[in-house]
Amino acid sequence: FDLSTVYGSSLKPLLEKGRLFQSGLLKYEVDNGRVWPPSIKTGLDVCLANQRPQEKRCHAIPEKGGNSLAGINLMTVWLWRQHNLIAKALSKINPCWDDDKLFYTARDINIAIVMQIFYYELLPALFGRENLLKDGVISSTPGFRDFYNNELFPQISLEFPFVLRWFHTTQEGDMKLFDTEGHYLRKLPIVNFTIRTGFFGVEDNMDYVTQGNFRQGSAKFDYIVDPDIVNIGLGQFQRAADLLTNDLAKNRLFGFQPYVKYRELCFKQSFKTFDDLKQAIDPERVEMLRDVYEDVEDIDLLAGIWLEKAITGGHVPPTLSCIVVEQLLRVIRSDRHWYERPNRPNAFTYEQLLEIRKATVARLLCDVGDKVTQIQRHAFYRISNNNPMCSCKDIEFVNLWTWKDETCGTATKLSLDPLYDPASLFQTEFLK
Repeated sequence: FDLSTVYGSSLKPLLEKGRLFQSGLLKYEVDNGRVWPPSIKTGLDVCLANQRPQEKRCHAIPEKGGNSLAGINLMTVWLWRQHNLIAKALSKINPCWDDDKLFYTARDINIAIVMQIFYYELLPALFGRENLLKDGVISSTPGFRDFYNNELFPQISLEFPFVLRWFHTTQEGDMKLFDTEGHYLRKLPIVNFTIRTGFFGVEDNMDYVTQGNFRQGSAKFDYIVDPDIVNIGLGQFQRAADLLTNDLAKNRLFGFQPYVKYRELCFKQSFKTFDDLKQAIDPERVEMLRDVYEDVEDIDLLAGIWLEKAITGGHVPPTLSCIVVEQLLRVIRSDRHWYERPNRPNAFTYEQLLEIRKATVARLLCDVGDKVTQIQRHAFYRISNNNPMCSCKDIEFVNLWTWKDETCGTATKLSLDPLYDPASLFQTEFLK
């Protein structure tokens, strides 16, 4: 929740590998006309799947995990770029700000934008907006909200990251590549891009992968995990147990309570027999559980979640929803620096928060995606007649003029109006 792949989870890696200590920027490189995080200069790195000598890039960033899975890798690049985009604009708006002020303000805005997208755009697509409003995860109004509890410890439950393993059932096994006109080029097994950052730096691969991210749909919600993801999730480096077996092993390693205990905790439902389970799971799937387990209290948490019917108004299993919602609320209530709070240290003004509310994943990709000039407004949904492609010029952006410090004097003029034009900034500031 704090962009640790960009900023690290402790101060030392950020100071050593992240900050440029100039104009609030993160270290960066320009290669093949594209802006990247800095790369490892030695032959020893974590990008073991790079196809050398052509694939050379491997991020030298505060958290090595930014080089891991394809999706994490892409988000790390995009959010690294976005930080610098914000810092560069702020340095022109407020020329009197020093490096620290620029860096930490840009960091704060970057994190807030991502939380806005995550809570108000991605989660409603998965859990249903009305469900999230009812549970208090999101707000129906654009202003501040504050239910910070200084007695609530900021931590995650063990169950939270564990039940997220269910989302493997929604992941496509192939990564589809498209050109900037939307023409399908080819598909490649997604497992081939684990710890393989170098692929994205070759020729126009980053263009094609970025286009695929908003043109390709997820896998069907059909209780099935793609065979490649199950068997070779780590590509050539996977030698032993399959993904689903590993997940069930984690279930038992951590000593989680049986599935039916979580149903009782979440919904006050007491399941004593396999027939009782038919309230939550289709009858034919209950029979699958009966074949494997002797007693309902033997059923592993994840095994039950795998077979549940989706929640009304959403696409996820109800027990997963219960566990995830508890964690999402804990994050907000225990975070003294939560972006929607009016009374936190260095809080946004009301006007600044309204700007943050404009953030969308479509705008993010327009700003920092490679050669993205058109996109659907609701980019977590497929392109359709109700969600057509439109020009990036027609998608709202976060106007950083709202962070103007009147004590700074005259702002440095940018080449285009409005001031915060990311394409202009990249072209004029980073790629010149």
